[in-house]
Amino acid sequence: MSVGSGPTGLACALALAQNGIPVRIIEKLTQRPQSERATAIMPRTLEMYHFLGVLDDVLKEARLPPRCFSYAQGSKDPNPNFELFPTDVEPTPARPMPSVVFLGQHRQEAIMREHLAQFSCTVEYDLELVDIEQYSDHAVGILRQPSGIRERMETPYIVGADGPQSTLRQRLELDFPIPGVKKLITGEVTVSSGLQHQSWYFWGSPTSILLTLRPLPNPGTFSLICGGPELDMSRIVTSSDTFLSLFRKVTGREDVVFGRVEGLSEYSPHTISAKTWKVGRCFIAGDAAHGHSPVLSHGLNLGIQDAVNLGWKLASVLKRISSPTLA
Repeated sequence: MSVGSGPTGLACALALAQNGIPVRIIEKLTQRPQSERATAIMPRTLEMYHFLGVLDDVLKEARLPPRCFSYAQGSKDPNPNFELFPTDVEPTPARPMPSVVFLGQHRQEAIMREHLAQFSCTVEYDLELVDIEQYSDHAVGILRQPSGIRERMETPYIVGADGPQSTLRQRLELDFPIPGVKKLITGEVTVSSGLQHQSWYFWGSPTSILLTLRPLPNPGTFSLICGGPELDMSRIVTSSDTFLSLFRKVTGREDVVFGRVEGLSEYSPHTISAKTWKVGRCFIAGDAAHGHSPVLSHGLNLGIQDAVNLGWKLASVLKRISSPTLA
């Protein structure tokens, strides 16, 4: 059973289904978020998508990395040597897919759900894991519907891919300490004029103030991240005017015309991991097992790689090809 239907849970389920292992996917949400969220797909994750059989569908929709411009604070002249995503890298046997591509997390999830449907596997929404029991030869998940009705689900293994607040990790009593860290501001803006929509902009420095605007698929819409020791985070998120004042200060640009500024919030990036990812017949993976900065979708990429690695191993164990110690 896979708990959670984000990229990690779906990838693990697909790896199992491809190997003839029936899998049940539960999701406590009524529906998954329909937003871009994590978008950058790294070369190793593209290789995982190849193994899962979804690569062609992903590449049909994916877009190439945007052109990037980096500026010193207050400067209007871009750094001529800045290249975040080299485009002239040739494939090699060790790295057959050398380029990063971008596709919204909601679309990646939809593609995997479509492929899982070919194995008669669908996500069961509004179904929450509330407790577990473990035995020598199986585990039991206690599931709850919104009405309060409970169900006991016996399964050889439980994979918790239910995010940073993972119920399974909590039931396993695995430590997930959150260190004290500096915060970032995240949000979304629309720009009417002054910036090229298909370009990714960086201003300033992380040692003082760093502000980035990354283009989203909707024309004129950008995802923003800013941080640095010189920022008064709590003040900036109080209104769009405070953000616009910060933008003028960092960029020196008076010609950029903004439309809406939405979703300004503080975010604490951290790199953390549970002390172990396996207890008995229960596993945690993805954001349930480790946390990362949101920049360049580290969580999504590592979660999918977790899932494929765990999925083929569990399949090999369940088919009695390998010892349970493999997983």
